Amino acid sequence: MPILADESVLGTASALEIAACRAAHGLSAKLATCGGLRCARQVDAIARAAGLATMVGCINEPALLIAAGLGFALSSPNVRYGDLDGHFDLVDDPTVPGFRFEEG
Repeated sequence: MPILADESVLGTASALEIAACRAAHGLSAKLATCGGLRCARQVDAIARAAGLATMVGCINEPALLIAAGLGFALSSPNVRYGDLDGHFDLVDDPTVPGFRFEEG
């Protein structure tokens, strides 16, 4: 069963450390916690270079940020996992998603 580093990936420094130690089979890139799309792409590049999978994750965040994470996930062949459901927990999300969630 693959083990992915999730909450411990806060940016490129932690991603490099996890990859160097071979502490997981993959790295989770969360736009909100690592500092945006640029950092998420760097985490993905580190994972790819180390032969690790990438998961695009989220925290409780607006649908607009989830849409950005989805776009990032679809743009990288190394992304094998996604956890992009953080907008379901928000009440009165001021953003409008540019995607539809169907059948799980």
